[in-house]
Amino acid sequence: YWDDMDFDGADPKPLLALDVQDNFEDDGWGTITTWKFQDAAELTDLTVVEDPSNPGNHIAAYVRSGEFEWTNAQFILDHRMDLSERNEFNLDVALPSSNDYTGDLTPTVAMKLQNSLLGPDAWTTQTEVKLTVEEFDTWVTLTFDFSSVADREDYDQVVIQFGGEGHFVPGVFSFDNIVLLNPTSINESSITETKVYPNPATDVIHIENAENMTSISVYSIQGQLVYS
Repeated sequence: YWDDMDFDGADPKPLLALDVQDNFEDDGWGTITTWKFQDAAELTDLTVVEDPSNPGNHIAAYVRSGEFEWTNAQFILDHRMDLSERNEFNLDVALPSSNDYTGDLTPTVAMKLQNSLLGPDAWTTQTEVKLTVEEFDTWVTLTFDFSSVADREDYDQVVIQFGGEGHFVPGVFSFDNIVLLNPTSINESSITETKVYPNPATDVIHIENAENMTSISVYSIQGQLVYS
């Protein structure tokens, strides 16, 4: 279908199996250059703030004003994503219990993959995965599984949406640490046991056989993310 698509004159982007990830820190790990936020007709830069529960860590602030039906955060890559082997995203989210979820605002997080080259019609190409969050006032890691579209070769845009759409209910949310996961299939001969001790810990944690780990997140007993 790729050869049959109409790109309105735009040249197709290269299909690349690159890392897609961001932690909103200036530490060289992030590969997403520009985040945008839409809470009105026009896009603005996504607001990044210090995490109140973990000073020094930075997170994305997602604030629905209640004046726009389709509030979202999004980014566009300069390449098409190769989803043939990597097609699951992890995202850390925090939903306050102070939001009013009794009406149209829902405790959900949706991730949508789109083809940005279609401009305003990008939404017509999208595949959406929507997950419900059941823990509030704490960080939760969600996994968005896009294996059903592992054969798609046109996606270069990711849209994140909290609280549903098509309504005017305000809400405040946060997110952090988005990453397109590496393939889960591992050669059995390469598997080694990773040991973490002590657990719980006070100031020092020992990790053995961590050579194949791609990320580490440490949570307090209260469930707060204290290190990533």
